[in-house]
Amino acid sequence: MSTDFRSLKKAITLFFNAYGLREIQMLLKYHQFSFRKSDKRPMLISMIDNRRLGKGLTDRFKGIVSVYALAKAINVPYCCIYNHPFHLVDFLEPNKYNWLPKAKELNEKVRGVRFKLLRKQHTIKRLLKVLPLKRQIRVYANLDYLDEINRKYNTSYQWGALFNELFKPAKALEERLQI
Repeated sequence: MSTDFRSLKKAITLFFNAYGLREIQMLLKYHQFSFRKSDKRPMLISMIDNRRLGKGLTDRFKGIVSVYALAKAINVPYCCIYNHPFHLVDFLEPNKYNWLPKAKELNEKVRGVRFKLLRKQHTIKRLLKVLPLKRQIRVYANLDYLDEINRKYNTSYQWGALFNELFKPAKALEERLQI
């Protein structure tokens, strides 16, 4: 691949990311086009799948906990879809808050879904622009925004407490930890 082509590809990618066009592209690529109004309830959904590359496991959990904290602060439902590079439910299951999406709860229509890509962004401002929620927002985040959420909503959430609300070891992992 020539350097001119690589630099053009990089420039186009930066343009798409800067103006939210990547989010629109994902919406049109992965969801059904329909003019019908959505009957699914609005919610925040943390996404860890093969559509977007992520960093390490800790960064992914930082994004999950941050989006959950925001959902809790604004009192909206929250779900987490984690199916790449492994299914999270094989190792961790819901603890106090059930973050697993229920059957037919997720919207698959373009009109009822929006994507927010917060990777490499050190502020949660882009996500706050969609409030109050009118659609299901699928969030790709890999940074810790908890301090910013605590300041904005006058809360005192702590990372460990939120993590424990969400997760407990699955039976198979619990058995292996006992060995």
